[in-house]
Amino acid sequence: MLLERLQNSTTEDDHFRWLLFVVGYYRGMQRIDAAKGLLQQFLRESDKSEYKVHCHLALGQIATDEQDLETALNHFGAALALKPATKKVEYVLLNNTGYCLNTLGRYGEGERHCRKALEIDWMRPSAYRNLGVSLHGLGGSRESRCVGRASPCFTREVALAKPRSGGLQSLDYGRPQPFKREEYGDCLRLKYNLTAWFTSD
Repeated sequence: MLLERLQNSTTEDDHFRWLLFVVGYYRGMQRIDAAKGLLQQFLRESDKSEYKVHCHLALGQIATDEQDLETALNHFGAALALKPATKKVEYVLLNNTGYCLNTLGRYGEGERHCRKALEIDWMRPSAYRNLGVSLHGLGGSRESRCVGRASPCFTREVALAKPRSGGLQSLDYGRPQPFKREEYGDCLRLKYNLTAWFTSD
């Protein structure tokens, strides 16, 4: 039925919408080559840059699942070069790029992409986790621990946290966890650094 809707679509907008449904179906059924074929064909035929962004994003995600990280980076980079229309998509592309770079051991580049993602949306947890991996890979074990455990609730209020019995409290998905008192200074300094990345006041 999905293929029929795709084949019978009368406008490019409808065609692309049904294309994404079919690609999602193929991925769920593990028909990965068929999904990639549809996306690659649409890339060759379409002139709309935003559609191409989404095709590159999907192809990059498929390549990431297959651990073909260099191919994934090529697709994410191509999508970013097309200047995504929405910040949400740009965040995903930057964050996914950071993940791939970290996995390849290119932590410095991964860090830069994660920071760019956080400049777009500092309330989403994934880029914090990937930034923590970057910092850990660069040798900043304490900073990576603070970043990873504070996401996604690392806001100004964290800097005002007070010591509590049994240790200070860090936020991780809404569940308080104690960390060592001697780490508080590191976390507090990192908090102010993070604030400078994505706030101006």
